Amino acid sequence: ERVERARDRGRGHGGLAPRVRGASAYTVGVQQYEPPRHTKQGSWREILSISIIAWSIVVPVMLVIFGIMALIAIALWLATVHPLLALVPVGLLAAGFGAAVLRDRRNQARLEAELAADPPSSRRAP
Repeated sequence: ERVERARDRGRGHGGLAPRVRGASAYTVGVQQYEPPRHTKQGSWREILSISIIAWSIVVPVMLVIFGIMALIAIALWLATVHPLLALVPVGLLAAGFGAAVLRDRRNQARLEAELAADPPSSRRAP
């Protein structure tokens, strides 16, 4: 009886009946399924860990951007003093790239040596 009245009242709502007192929490009207809503909020530890992860991604990128801007500003200032001095920041940048390449090669060689020393049969499956 209540469902019939709700169905009659719901004709102006696109064919879906409004919620009826006593209806299941998982249904809205007769035809639409609505999952239960969980409103549990995270603890301060979860918020802190998410914030640390976000900042650990953002801060290095921002440092690189500001570092490049500082190198450009220093290069322009040194170029006003003497044109050859503008090569100093360029040399520093090239030395930084060279150091990064050497470090990557060392890490790659170390990883390849680890893989060569460890036979595939002794590795654990993920």
